[in-house]
Amino acid sequence: MDVYSLKLFLEAARTCNFTKVAENFYTTQPAVTRRIKVLEKELGYKLFQRNHQGVSLTKEGELFLPFAQKSMETLNLGITTVNNYLNARKKTITIVSMTPMTSTFLPMIIDTFTRQNPDCGFEILRMFSTQIRKSLSEGNFDIYIGEESDIIVDDSWEKTIIKSNPLGLIVRKNENLDSLSEIKKFILEHHVFLLPEEDAPAMTRLSRKLLNSYGADFSLCEEISPVESIMFNIVSGIGYSFLPENNVLLKAFDLQYIPLDTNERLNMAIAYRKNAPSHVHKFSNMVINQIV
Repeated sequence: MDVYSLKLFLEAARTCNFTKVAENFYTTQPAVTRRIKVLEKELGYKLFQRNHQGVSLTKEGELFLPFAQKSMETLNLGITTVNNYLNARKKTITIVSMTPMTSTFLPMIIDTFTRQNPDCGFEILRMFSTQIRKSLSEGNFDIYIGEESDIIVDDSWEKTIIKSNPLGLIVRKNENLDSLSEIKKFILEHHVFLLPEEDAPAMTRLSRKLLNSYGADFSLCEEISPVESIMFNIVSGIGYSFLPENNVLLKAFDLQYIPLDTNERLNMAIAYRKNAPSHVHKFSNMVINQIV
């Protein structure tokens, strides 16, 4: 008796509908029927009987149901127990990462690191600026990767600052803006989508500063998060945004970065506790080296 067939039986007993079971398990109704028939053949009795409303449990099915439920509960408890044991043996690295810039490179670095260090696991936390500062004082995470202005550390932390490209206008590929006058006119006539103040305050402040320098109407601005949503809005021709140049994101969404007459930039900070375990130092250095 395989676990999958047992799960199908329990779901069928709950829904009394093989088609619904198929939908919930991303399979077909005939496949569910075949697996139930194999299970019934193995047991030696019918579990379901068909009627005009769907299926219902036979008397044998009703008697078998509580034991199947108990078996599945015991099995799940066993799986959870083993997983907890394995996770306890892992060296967990807790990272606070809130900047959109990290979404393009952090997953790849984590993948490389875990291949080289299979005993290490990761926990990625998303926090607002005020939460980061509170958690920092309480020592609730190992590494911070985000905007420099969103973290203030003391001598117990090692911090590396990596300068990003200046903020530029992110638009669709078919937008032809060849001069600063065309860019200024474009900004004044279109919506510019910003990241929320709580989510990326430095990004918002710099964006508003740029808009103010161009004399833009702030009523045309909207706050949207995360950065993927902003990209979809740009692709759809709904809005635009100020972001540092990021070739991975630009290529993924088929957008273009237009430099502006500004040197406003978002600097990234990577900080980790000096007394953190060696694997935390090792991963932090890998992130720094990869980005630089």
